Amino acid sequence: MKLKNLLREIIENPMITKLEQSLKSHDWYSEYSDDHRSWLRGSADWERIRQLIAQINDAGLEKEATAVWKKTVPTDFKTRYPKNLSK
Repeated sequence: MKLKNLLREIIENPMITKLEQSLKSHDWYSEYSDDHRSWLRGSADWERIRQLIAQINDAGLEKEATAVWKKTVPTDFKTRYPKNLSK
């Protein structure tokens, strides 16, 4: 019973949920944009994602973040997981 509750807590962790939402809404191709404003928005959004991953890693949930990354990110970007981030 404890393991089930722990898994539910990890899955429902607000940081993990926020990461999944951020990854789904991120413009993954903004770095290729000719529009500088679009590039800046994408760059700022990417930095927020990196900071969120650092917080998640500091909370000891790196495996969960990696799983969300693999599930959510477009195929072209799956190998770009920012490793060893911490605050």
